Amino acid sequence: MLFRSLRDAPSYEALLESYLSVLAPESLALGSQSQEHRLSQLLLELRSRRVLLVLDNLEVLLEAGEVLGRLRPGFEAYEPLLRQVAQTAHQSCLLLASGSIDGSVKLWDVESRAPLWSGWQTYERLDITGIRGLTQAQKATLRALGAVEKRGGLLKE
Repeated sequence: MLFRSLRDAPSYEALLESYLSVLAPESLALGSQSQEHRLSQLLLELRSRRVLLVLDNLEVLLEAGEVLGRLRPGFEAYEPLLRQVAQTAHQSCLLLASGSIDGSVKLWDVESRAPLWSGWQTYERLDITGIRGLTQAQKATLRALGAVEKRGGLLKE
């Protein structure tokens, strides 16, 4: 598994180099190669072995408020990597994850650029049974955000 965070907005070139430094360090020793050649080398490695690539903080690359995940200006270079990993047959997996303002985590479909799943909100499955000092309205808000409360042995969500 290769986990990379996009939080500090690494360049596409730096990300590709970091993958190849682990999967095919000998290819980097050959000196300057085009980004297309390096991407081809990465795809070759993904075909020859099973690798889980995790790209966290995908929201850094995306236009704010875009449902279909358009890349922000300056990050268009990532598009060939995302598209080719999605459309090329290989035995590996690219997992894209992002956080959001509401505190949830989203997993993205590379090909459609749409969220596959959202969950793990900040209050999801937080047990507020017996908690003191909250009004009924505050408890209702927490339940709406995913918290749970047991009443009479039954779980109330």
